[in-house]
Amino acid sequence: MSRRGEGRARFEQLRGLAQGRAWQRAVEELARANAEGEANVFHFGAVLGALAALSLWRQCLDLLKAVTSSRLETNVVLYSSCVTACEKGAQWLSASRLMQELAAGAVETDTKLHSAAMSSYAQASVWQSAMLAPLLQLALEVDVVALGAAASACERSLRWAPALELQASAGRWALRARGRALANASLSACAARWRRALQLLAGSEAEPDLIAHNAYINAAEKASRWQDAVCSLRRLPQRSLRADAFSLAGAIAAAGGGHWELASRLLTGEPLTATVACFNAYAAACGAAFQWRRALHVVPVMQARGSAEAVTCNAALTACQVATAWAGALRLLEAPALARSRDVISFSAAVTACCDAAHWRQAVELFACMQRTGVDVNGVVFAELARACGSASEWEAMLSITGQMRTKGFAPDALVLASASNAYQKAENLPRLLLALVELDARTTSLCQPSVEKEGSGCTCHVRVVRSQPRTRQHATQHVALGLDLLGSKPCAAPPRGQVRSLQRVAAQKQPGWSVHFAGFPSQS
Repeated sequence: MSRRGEGRARFEQLRGLAQGRAWQRAVEELARANAEGEANVFHFGAVLGALAALSLWRQCLDLLKAVTSSRLETNVVLYSSCVTACEKGAQWLSASRLMQELAAGAVETDTKLHSAAMSSYAQASVWQSAMLAPLLQLALEVDVVALGAAASACERSLRWAPALELQASAGRWALRARGRALANASLSACAARWRRALQLLAGSEAEPDLIAHNAYINAAEKASRWQDAVCSLRRLPQRSLRADAFSLAGAIAAAGGGHWELASRLLTGEPLTATVACFNAYAAACGAAFQWRRALHVVPVMQARGSAEAVTCNAALTACQVATAWAGALRLLEAPALARSRDVISFSAAVTACCDAAHWRQAVELFACMQRTGVDVNGVVFAELARACGSASEWEAMLSITGQMRTKGFAPDALVLASASNAYQKAENLPRLLLALVELDARTTSLCQPSVEKEGSGCTCHVRVVRSQPRTRQHATQHVALGLDLLGSKPCAAPPRGQVRSLQRVAAQKQPGWSVHFAGFPSQS
């Protein structure tokens, strides 16, 4: 067999192996042939094309490096396969680097290569890179794929102005057949500008399809134009279109701004179309209107349909939270059928409902339940618990909460420390009050660091200035003045040292056995 015939046979062998899902063997055979100096650019192209179809972008990049290191001449086919693999693997940065290599080299590009790169950028919402400028600069043909990728990038990034420019330019490239898809993408990009979306829907040359109507309903919902959303939903039968779950959920969500009865009629009017998303939107609408009982009723309905999920439960719990219906939230959260659906959002909504209703004990019990069931506690739960305990002057519970916050890696913020200060003040717990006040200042100025130490039979509250700055004395003076004011003693305009002595005397009267020292306190110059 001639050398040319051997090369052709090897090409067919490699392509057959790679397309037959035996790509590892194909790569091994290609590496062996390359080591023997018998592989050419067509052999690499056959394997790269098959790997790209399988979305094996890492292997494609490795083979492209092998081509370069073997001093074989690269071409647009090899790069196109690699960029396509990066697109399918959602690796837009790698695709971008490949395009930069091409721009720096002498390899000619084509529309297919640029379209694949643009599609990769569009998936990552990198809309600037997904525009048509490179194609136009290189005088390449703009095809349906390139135009669709650019429109998709605008849609994902909600860039309505470039989307409208694309639609206006579609006729220039004789791509009228793409008009409907372009209109739909432009509508979605205009979601935050309902007037523009309405004009686009009315002026589209292509007959608006269901996707276009859904995009407009979404735009109207985001703009709180519930009338327009509902009208678009009701116009569907007139255009021989049938509403789907997206249409119904969008209209229900739009009606949620105070029109829960309309949302209810929409839901019951399309029983076959209603999905979990529709019921979730209805529960949210009821919650916004303080109709928490109706929101709770959604959960058993979805359970009967076998499609209740965490989102449904959380929507109903959020409705209870908005209405401060803590008892309803507890009943729903404790239902055995929902034990597996409970997550941190569920508990957070229930804890907030209890805290808003000043039922701090129930909130603490929910917190304990979260720990028993292994649900991660977030900063929102800690903050709500601290607020409730502070309002109820439960300083011991507050102390436990702030301690567990630190154990979990959450630093108490200013609101939590202010709640702690409130609890300690009402309980006349001077040492804890001082620590909370100083830590509150440390959270906002990073100037002070508190500590408590045992000294014999009594205790000492130390406040140590850890960094000297021009404002240090001012903040320290405010500390002492605030402490004196909360303890019932009027602060005077004496220098800091005198105020410290005053605070020490008040401490001795209020808390026998305790003494207060401000170590490293800035002296008056």
